[in-house]
Amino acid sequence: MNRLSLLRLLPLVTLAGLAGVARAQLADTYDPATGQLTIPSIVIGAADFQNLVVTVSPNLVLGPTMGATYASAIGDFYDTTKSTIYVAAVNVGATTYYDPAAVVTGLISFASVAGADTYSGGLLYLPSVQVLGGVLYQGVTVRVAANQITHVGSGLPTVSQNTYDTATHVLTIPVALYNGRYYTNVTANVALTDVVQVAGGHQGTDTVLYSFNGIADG
Repeated sequence: MNRLSLLRLLPLVTLAGLAGVARAQLADTYDPATGQLTIPSIVIGAADFQNLVVTVSPNLVLGPTMGATYASAIGDFYDTTKSTIYVAAVNVGATTYYDPAAVVTGLISFASVAGADTYSGGLLYLPSVQVLGGVLYQGVTVRVAANQITHVGSGLPTVSQNTYDTATHVLTIPVALYNGRYYTNVTANVALTDVVQVAGGHQGTDTVLYSFNGIADG
């Protein structure tokens, strides 16, 4: 059975390996009059956005109902590189449609974000951060002063996880919680000396500097 041909539909093998998927997906709701799409839960990287409301353009193109497909089991997916939402199931009035997609043009609101970074008392707590090049660290705490924060954006995250560039010392943050409010697309200049704690992650490899031979060689 053919799926709806909209902006782009990802095959199952691609969706299964990508971040931004909501588990135990409930049907979204869509209002054609306002172009607003309401999503009960969607995971973008390590952050689970609850009761997310966005505007989409062009409006979701809705064809005949086709019954639950692979997408309803996988959940909604948001592609940060294309600002495109792939919807598993959406209710429009009393009718449920499956597998539409559209470009997200605006962020209206969301209730909360589970798994967001937190910033308090000059310390930034990151569940995980990936150094450009592939090394992933868990449970990282970084000391960040207000003047080290270089940008606070808006809208949905443009990256799926915390990343750190050792060449430029720029830390890019999808979403962070500060003083009861969530902020998206935050960047900060962070030196390695600002790192307070790393709970787990990449382990260095021991290197033999010199092998003593048992005689008077130092």
